[in-house]
Amino acid sequence: MAPIECVRQSLPLSHAFGVRRSRLGGQRWRKQWPDPPSWSALKWDLELPHQARGNYLAGLQTTKTPPKVPLPNLDISAEALWNSLEEFRAVHAEDTQVLQQLLNKVKLCPNCQKACAHTMHQCNNCCTHLTEDTLAATDNVLMAFVFGIQKGRFPLTISMRACTKEFLVFDDPLCVSVCHLNVIPTKVYIPDLRYLFKDPLRGRKIVHAMLEQVDTVCLEQHWSDEKFRAAYLQAAPGREALRSMGTAGMNFPPSQQQLHLQYVHGPMLPFQYAVFKDGLHLQYKRFFPVQFLLDSLAAGDKVRLDVHENTDIEEIIQMAAVVGVDYDSYWSQMCAQVNTIQESCSPWREADFMYRIVGKNVYDAQTGQELPELNVKAIQAADVKRLQSYGCGATEPGRCCYYPFAKRAAEIESWK
Repeated sequence: MAPIECVRQSLPLSHAFGVRRSRLGGQRWRKQWPDPPSWSALKWDLELPHQARGNYLAGLQTTKTPPKVPLPNLDISAEALWNSLEEFRAVHAEDTQVLQQLLNKVKLCPNCQKACAHTMHQCNNCCTHLTEDTLAATDNVLMAFVFGIQKGRFPLTISMRACTKEFLVFDDPLCVSVCHLNVIPTKVYIPDLRYLFKDPLRGRKIVHAMLEQVDTVCLEQHWSDEKFRAAYLQAAPGREALRSMGTAGMNFPPSQQQLHLQYVHGPMLPFQYAVFKDGLHLQYKRFFPVQFLLDSLAAGDKVRLDVHENTDIEEIIQMAAVVGVDYDSYWSQMCAQVNTIQESCSPWREADFMYRIVGKNVYDAQTGQELPELNVKAIQAADVKRLQSYGCGATEPGRCCYYPFAKRAAEIESWK
């Protein structure tokens, strides 16, 4: 498949970046289904739709049993160190640096309540338009995991895939693919990827170790699961083959301000792939492929930067270009790889789904009849619940737990 390309022509620069147009023309499966709505690139950027523009399958048939990869037999007996965020904040009320580690600057989606990056114009979970009025400070749940806090607005348990005294790997509850993992460092506080450039070589070691952690989880858990492998994989198990099946990287700005590497193993869920083609996942100059980071940081002192809260991400992109690491090239290759993965896996068959969704409208996948009484969001949520392995226990459901190596505030090294 052809890669997704950025729309940069005939647009002011401020609107061009981050807007993508797919050359993957949506196939009209039945002639009675309408074409997806069309917008100019500029209108799309300014007056964002509330649904993915393309059409996609949804509503997994009840007769289908998708594979779920059970959580490993880790020690899940660890107790939380703190009863609540309020208790933690009360004890550390005089330490502003520690309190800052538990906050994110975000835009809070008014529809689904997802915390989105403060630079985004549209929620990347439900596609709702985000305005400056939605700016908010939210709880940094990643650092709450590290500190061993029991609850905030909801219980802070983790669908834990692996853990050491230095790293934590867990399932993303808002998964966009059949295997969506996050890994965070737990001995250092690094608000976002920019701060890695304060100490590039040490930062590179951290990123490389994070990548090794998620690779190992995928190989030992997902790729070792016969049902998962039969459903989604074409390649034989192996670390090199694994690298060609996943997309790893970091967002800037992140919605949770503790360094975390996202690993999205293909294929994406049908709705999420439609969102990707619309430019709301792995966005241009927001998502930074892990290889771009590794190759940039390898330049050491040549890319060392005195990072502060207002450091422009363009400084890092331009600095990397000077040492021969071109962001556009890495990002374009990543997009092409996502399309290739989706095409090669191609597990989503029309017969396995009850509906096809076009914009905001739901149609019967077999007859093409419109079903206006059905709720698109409810269908999407049900599919995620059935297709993800979040909290899946080998012998018991919901084996979510607390990080067993939780840290005291004084044990955390801050890079800010």
